[in-house]
Amino acid sequence: MKIIPDKEKKKSKKNHSSLLKNSYKNSFKVGKYNERKVNFAGLPFSKLYSSYSNAKRYIIAAILGIVMAFFVQFLVKNTGLYNSGLSAVVQGLSRFVYSIVCKFGVMSESSAEVLYNFMFWVLYFILNVPLFIFAYFKIGKNFSKITFIFLFFNVAIGFLISSVIPGINEIFIFGKSIPDAQVTQGIDNPLYKYHVYVIPYYYNDQKNIIFDVNHDSVKSFFLLLYAIAFGIITSYCYALLYIIGSCSAGLDFISIYYSTKKNKNISSTLFIINTLSMFVGSLFGSYFSAGIIYSECWNWQFLISANFVSSLFNTFLFSFLLSRLFPLNQSVKVEIYSSKIEDIRIHLYEDQYIHAGTIIQAQGAYSLKKTSILTTICMMPELPKLIAHVRDIDENSLITVYKVSDIDGKIQVFQQGSIE
Repeated sequence: MKIIPDKEKKKSKKNHSSLLKNSYKNSFKVGKYNERKVNFAGLPFSKLYSSYSNAKRYIIAAILGIVMAFFVQFLVKNTGLYNSGLSAVVQGLSRFVYSIVCKFGVMSESSAEVLYNFMFWVLYFILNVPLFIFAYFKIGKNFSKITFIFLFFNVAIGFLISSVIPGINEIFIFGKSIPDAQVTQGIDNPLYKYHVYVIPYYYNDQKNIIFDVNHDSVKSFFLLLYAIAFGIITSYCYALLYIIGSCSAGLDFISIYYSTKKNKNISSTLFIINTLSMFVGSLFGSYFSAGIIYSECWNWQFLISANFVSSLFNTFLFSFLLSRLFPLNQSVKVEIYSSKIEDIRIHLYEDQYIHAGTIIQAQGAYSLKKTSILTTICMMPELPKLIAHVRDIDENSLITVYKVSDIDGKIQVFQQGSIE
């Protein structure tokens, strides 16, 4: 039996899409839309990555060298903190020699001061000479040249201000962090007399000769402040050095060469090398010096001193910040949407873009127009230059960037500073 539908019900039946179309709540267009220009901002100091003028790089390196000389003087040399890398070892040896020659009267106080400044600054430069030769042939000519300029200005200005400005060694920004001349009235402190840079966290000295338990503990806090300030400053300065195609010299040469050759994270490599070298520097400059000057210092409080712990924290903070400011080994996937993909492809590879790419033919979902997508994977430091090259051809192209968590295979790793 055939059932005839009710005419009224049949009339009331409407198309579902027309209901959505007339419904204000279900419309995507619920307000005004403005076109907005979005710029790449995922990489700190991104504009510097595209600056390959040697003159600019030399000037930046010289300025950074001068700036770092003052920070090393006030935050490291004066305070008893230790830097990292080869400089930490030299700092420890210079402090050790300074204390020993004063203790045994090998030379006068003024001559010992000159020797100390020479070892602290100039000896570090001399020890870098073979490393410069290594970098010149193994990393890049410009890399070694720019690093040389940084280190030359750093050492020259540091040695100059240490030797010429009277009383500069007694300037403390946050607070005094070295032993006092006297612990109590009338009792001379041998650590201060022979220039030993060490502060234990706690030392139960019954004779109160070297450490005031009630008042000197705050110096440990000052050392930590110096470590925090120096860690932040050096991470920014060294990131700028890496970006312009250089480094801070010393064991950084070895770290960068190894990280690039083995595709390792430069921050983790630097942390291991810096920690070991800092421990050696602290061992000589604080622990051995204190033990020879005053036999009661041969104990764990002076081995794991505030100087060592604060320097270790500085090394950790520096590595942590550097990995974010200069993500050398961070891979990214880039998708370029443009109607001029073929021109972009030619422009990239004519300018020696080394990474492979894939072109995908697509169709716009809204306009149904044909479009093309170029996808490629590159390293994060290359991204600003890649975007600049795309904008040379198509200002209106859409570029999306995705961080790649891991890759199984081979990829060309850009060696910052290798452009000659």
